Amino acid sequence: MHSALTIAFSKLRSFLLTFVLALFIIGCQTPNSPNNKSVKPLNVLFVSIDDLGPNLGVYDNPYIVSPNLDAFAKKGTTFRNTYCQAAVCAPSRASLMSGLRPDSTRVWHLGDKFRKLHPDMITMPMHFHSNGYYTACIGKIFHNYMPDSVSWDEPDLRPSRYLREDWLKRDGETFYVNPETQRKQKIKRDSLVKLRPNYYADGWNNGPAWEIEDVHDTMYFDGAQTELAKKNANSIGSKRPAFLSCFGILPTAFTVCSAQKVLGLVSSRQHSISQKSICS
Repeated sequence: MHSALTIAFSKLRSFLLTFVLALFIIGCQTPNSPNNKSVKPLNVLFVSIDDLGPNLGVYDNPYIVSPNLDAFAKKGTTFRNTYCQAAVCAPSRASLMSGLRPDSTRVWHLGDKFRKLHPDMITMPMHFHSNGYYTACIGKIFHNYMPDSVSWDEPDLRPSRYLREDWLKRDGETFYVNPETQRKQKIKRDSLVKLRPNYYADGWNNGPAWEIEDVHDTMYFDGAQTELAKKNANSIGSKRPAFLSCFGILPTAFTVCSAQKVLGLVSSRQHSISQKSICS
């Protein structure tokens, strides 16, 4: 009996999810649809935050200062019973952006590249593109240094100072501001790459777990790409209906690097050492 109920609820949940997705797709008025010629299609902003979990004020977490995301949540729908497809970045992101389970994409590890496994896979931005949208990507949407150029009109927009060719394989969370940290990180990175030339993320993911410096937000990768997204949002949307997949925010994955003022926002609140005090 218990097994039958479990199967029934599982089927019901799958049906409801399919139904909600169907309503979403129907509600998205695509510019190429013959029935929607008089309707101006809306621009789409897709926001991804790495390893965040339900650690926001809107999820009743008292330790997190997230006024902007909380205000945004009040204008939409907040899901409180949702789950990722896998507990690792690459499999989860490939699944989300393709609509396929990890067992179907065969992406189970950080280094697995879904485009090599499935050259003809249709992703979410490709679907928008085929319906007349201009698609652009800023930050971590697919896994880190795998921007998947096939999916986008502009696959890997970056702040100008991060366009160095020798940095293109680096994860965004591996950029530090402190000169001494940078020096030690490079020494360790060079030793790793010497032993293993194809080291994951080009060997840069070996720095300290956190860094707090008294600098402007834009001195860190997330702050710089946020400014880039703000500057590009209007110009990209003016070209034609836009699917701007951006704000691939990185700070909660392995390292926490932020400006000193962020620490000031949470210092007045009581919090245990086990809590992540991250601000939106």
